[in-house]
Amino acid sequence: ADEFKHINEEIATFKQEVKAAGLDSGAFFRKIGDQIKLVVTQWISLNAVIGETRNMVSKVIDIDNAMVNLKKVTNETNATYEQFLNKADARAKKLHSTISDLVTQTSEWSKLGFDLEEASELAESSMIYSKVGEVDNQTAVSTLVATMKAFNMEAEETMVIVDSLNKLGNEFSTDAGALGDGLSVSASTLATAGNDLSQSLALLTGGTEITQDANAMGNALRTISLRIRGMKGELEALNEETEGIESISKIQTQILNLTGNKVNIFDSDNNFRSTYDILKDISEVYNDLRDPSRADLTEILFGKNRANQGIAILQAFQSGQIEEARKAAENSFGSATAEYEKMSEGIEAHINDLHEAWEKFSNDFISSDFLKAAIDFGTKLINILDTIIDYVGVLPTLTGAIAGGLSFKGAGKPQKPNMPNHALLQNKNLPT
Repeated sequence: ADEFKHINEEIATFKQEVKAAGLDSGAFFRKIGDQIKLVVTQWISLNAVIGETRNMVSKVIDIDNAMVNLKKVTNETNATYEQFLNKADARAKKLHSTISDLVTQTSEWSKLGFDLEEASELAESSMIYSKVGEVDNQTAVSTLVATMKAFNMEAEETMVIVDSLNKLGNEFSTDAGALGDGLSVSASTLATAGNDLSQSLALLTGGTEITQDANAMGNALRTISLRIRGMKGELEALNEETEGIESISKIQTQILNLTGNKVNIFDSDNNFRSTYDILKDISEVYNDLRDPSRADLTEILFGKNRANQGIAILQAFQSGQIEEARKAAENSFGSATAEYEKMSEGIEAHINDLHEAWEKFSNDFISSDFLKAAIDFGTKLINILDTIIDYVGVLPTLTGAIAGGLSFKGAGKPQKPNMPNHALLQNKNLPT
């Protein structure tokens, strides 16, 4: 009982001392909590500052890299480039894009020989296509370039291409990006074969709705156009089948005979008719042919490797889809711009606005000139340190010399006995 009472008294005394020191349980844990919150807040704040600074530097570098690439392919004054960059900011805001993306697309157009002003305008068209077609910057530019060159279109006509691709992608069982891919590989041949843009896109759209592969359909349309015109050399260069390719006059005669003199590949002036018109006429008589004639005609027109796509095109003509696609392409003015405006109301567009604003702020706050100067300063500082090391020796040698000097200063002093503390305690009763 006495021992228990003694323990209670000791505990009570301890509690009083703890309380007097402000370490009672509630206060203690509150203090610990406050310290933890303080440390965490400071850590988060520091890391946030470091992270955002890195992010700002990254944005400045993105713009600087894009401008460097632009300067590689253009030859303008510094004042012109500065003016261009200021306009790029306004254009990026209008397009809900980033400055670096817009400058990059301008560079892509400049590589093709367009001056800075034309390239800037074209970049707006390709930027809209990249959004509505959901393709990357380079693909957007290459698709529009291939189409423009194939159909001899001027720079101001690029939105005609974008509008057509967008409308067909919205109204038919395909999408603008896929159609652009198919058009890139077939535009040149289809244009040479007498097809206009609307006819070419209609053929591509109608066939793709059935096969669901726009790229393969584009390659097939290229091959079919070349086969009808008897262009064996071009087919060989593309590693396409050339079996059955005869002289143009023989191909004309074979098609005439197999269709009962209803389809001629030449017009009244003895010029080639367009691929669109020839296949349209064939689709109207194809189902009426006897099986042997149909098989022979299929092989002459499409070959063995492209028969599936060729028949799909005939079926799309028969269903009326190709004609509907042609009309849609011809009446697509303003389609892409209207859709782009609708997209601008979405969350993604607002996020892009935020990115553009942050990019602009970063470029104003940490200019590329300041960043370059800071990097140059760092480079010079490293060079100076390297020179010092070359002069006084490498760091291990230097620290070794310092350590040796300290050891020398300590020489002659009495050394403490190398005895552990517990040994001294155990021998505290020994005589001294």
